[in-house]
Amino acid sequence: MAKNLFLKTRVSFATAISYINRFAYEARRQQHKMAHTEVLQDMTDTLSLALGADRVTYYDRDQYGNLRAHTANTTTEASADILAESHVQNVAPEGPLKIVLDRDGYVFIPTIRQPDKYYLYDRNGFRIVEIQDAADNPLNPQVTARYEQDFGNTFNRSEKDMSMLFGCISVPGTKFGAFKIDSFPTGRSVLPKDMDPKNLLQIAALAGNTAAWIIDGHLRMVELNDEKAKAELLFNQARNILMEIKHAFRNRLGPIRGYVGMALAGKMAEMVLKKTMQLLDETEAFLESYVKPVEQGSFESQVHLAPADVRPIFEDLALQAQQEGYVVKIAPEIPIINTDIHAVYNILHGLIDNAKKYSSNGAPIQITCGPNASKLKISVADQGFGLAPGDEIKIFKGGIRRHPQIPGSGRGLEGYKRIAEKLGGNLRAESPGIGKGSTFTLTLPI
Repeated sequence: MAKNLFLKTRVSFATAISYINRFAYEARRQQHKMAHTEVLQDMTDTLSLALGADRVTYYDRDQYGNLRAHTANTTTEASADILAESHVQNVAPEGPLKIVLDRDGYVFIPTIRQPDKYYLYDRNGFRIVEIQDAADNPLNPQVTARYEQDFGNTFNRSEKDMSMLFGCISVPGTKFGAFKIDSFPTGRSVLPKDMDPKNLLQIAALAGNTAAWIIDGHLRMVELNDEKAKAELLFNQARNILMEIKHAFRNRLGPIRGYVGMALAGKMAEMVLKKTMQLLDETEAFLESYVKPVEQGSFESQVHLAPADVRPIFEDLALQAQQEGYVVKIAPEIPIINTDIHAVYNILHGLIDNAKKYSSNGAPIQITCGPNASKLKISVADQGFGLAPGDEIKIFKGGIRRHPQIPGSGRGLEGYKRIAEKLGGNLRAESPGIGKGSTFTLTLPI
């Protein structure tokens, strides 16, 4: 808005209303885009232009009810230092500011020089309030003395009244703050020549109420968006944990099927039955680790770190190697690591299951485990479909299926990577290209 625009335009009730209407229209039109501060800035500028006022200051209200100078109009040079010079800085409201906040109203003081009355416009309508004694005086004597010192001579020359206007920005149940209007620097009354006090207060109320409802609507929209974001997060967490349970259960059943196949083939029946029972017991405990957080109201899967030996997992895989087509290579020394052994089992068997799905029948799958610097490195390599350049990252995003004709949700790898990171490790993919196989590597801290 242009500086001192009001000096070129005669202020009247009609022109003031046109400014307020324009402010209301623009504020509502851009409600979804405008921030708190933008609405307040437009309000102070609009009131300055509508009333031809030098200074319009908005005072924000904190959680304790204290006020501080927050926003000032930018329409006049006189407003440049309002915020820095204001005496209202984190203080309890007093005088007219307290009156308008207490009454959710608007106050016009015709003169601060020995005032005997003020005009009030609130929920009960318009009326004139007589000042009976000092206790009723809505002005702080120290503040008025400073105004007299700074601007008294200017008003002596102009022979105008040192008037002020105050208003509250509120909606039922919520008070956002208050504002003050004056034209002290140029020695003019805040009441335009062709306007009466009632019209003046009505204009202030129209601008203040518009700003209040726009701010309230914006805050409600922010709250709704926050609730929507929370709901979406909860939905995603629920979906993720269900997918993790699905994959975990399937990955637990895979080895059991393998052992049952060995039993049917007459191989080491006693050992196979013991291993099968062990896996069933572990599966029950593993699923309980997923279900328990849900029962407590959380949809975020949890890991339980403890000293663990991963060697038995690979020894079991070695027993099934011939029947399943695995090549298992375990380093001679595997250190004990602080991890969730059930989570490691889930990730590893999930990678093996994927390798089997995306490999040609009979193509070997190589599984390796060994220390590498400060990490334990576990890899599953296949000679299957492979990955196109760039897919090494995309496949962990979730919902991406490399081959739609192969059953699956496309979210397994996303879940495995998330679990790996909860363990303090990482999961990554490598491939020489399409048709040249893939290697998935899980690294865990030692």
